Order: sequence, then structure tokens, then C-alpha cells
Amino acid sequence: DPPESALPFFEDLQMANGGQLSGLNYAVAGLGDSSYEVFCGTATRLDKELQRLGGKPLQAPLLFDVDYASHTATWIEQTVKSTNDLVGENISIPLWRRSLLCAPVKAIHAWSRLKVL
Repeated sequence: DPPESALPFFEDLQMANGGQLSGLNYAVAGLGDSSYEVFCGTATRLDKELQRLGGKPLQAPLLFDVDYASHTATWIEQTVKSTNDLVGENISIPLWRRSLLCAPVKAIHAWSRLKVL
């Protein structure tokens, strides 16, 4: 299950109509423990919902187990490369978008509170 603070965001995603996020390119990383019955369920669910709404994944979700530190750098490099391939390496990103890239958790929380879906 998502953390309590993310529940409103997930509820909004579930109520949204398909196609509302067309044009969105995203990457998902989940941190879990493979000894649990459902491994990285929230990350998997988020990926499915974003795709249902028209989002396009930059890459397959990376589902980290407790040994995440050994895989984090590779995932970040792949995500940056995929983003650069999509938008170009020398693009000028407006300040408000830079804050979204640098603080995805805050952006998701703020976005979910705006009820834009």
C-alpha cells in the first residue's frame, strides 16, 4: 500500500480518465523488501496508473530490494540518458520544471493537492 501521505495522490490517479497524462514521460523506482508478499506494489501500481492515463515510461520501473545502493547509480544514469535522448542534453529547463526534476516527492504532493486530474 502507498504511504498514508500518498493516498490522496493515488486516489486522484484512480479516479482520472485515461489519456489525461498523454505527453508525460516518466521513470519509476520503487524500494521494497522481496521477503514481503507483494514486492514494490506501490511502484508497480504507480507505473500501471501512469500508463493507463497516457504517460510513457522512459524505461521499465526499477524495483529495488534491500540492496538498493548497488543499483541506484546505474538507474540514475539510465534515467538521465533516457531523458537526454528525449529532450536533448543542452535544453534550457525553466526554473519551475527544474524544481520538479529535483524534488519529485514534493512535486507529486503539490500536484496531487491541486486536483488537476
